[in-house]
Amino acid sequence: SGGSGSEIVGPVGILQQGAQLTEAEGLIGLAMFFVSVNLNLALLNALPVPALDGGKIMFALAGKLSGQPVDEKLKQDVEYFFIILVLLGVAGLTLKDF
Repeated sequence: SGGSGSEIVGPVGILQQGAQLTEAEGLIGLAMFFVSVNLNLALLNALPVPALDGGKIMFALAGKLSGQPVDEKLKQDVEYFFIILVLLGVAGLTLKDF
């Protein structure tokens, strides 16, 4: 790591950046970093991806628009698929960080 501030990193990279920021800026910088990480996670979680909260909103909205709830088995299968994709993405970013 150690590239530009816009580089996508995994959990290990986040910890490394937090440690570097603490050394450079102290606890105030670390607190601002935590705020930034949490805001980014909140925005990511709001995306309409079925495994995330935004996906749950998407399924609820689809049910409202169609007038009938989305089939639970279909919803479960789609969510499992996207959970696997999200976990693979996190694993890939974690491996990239090393």
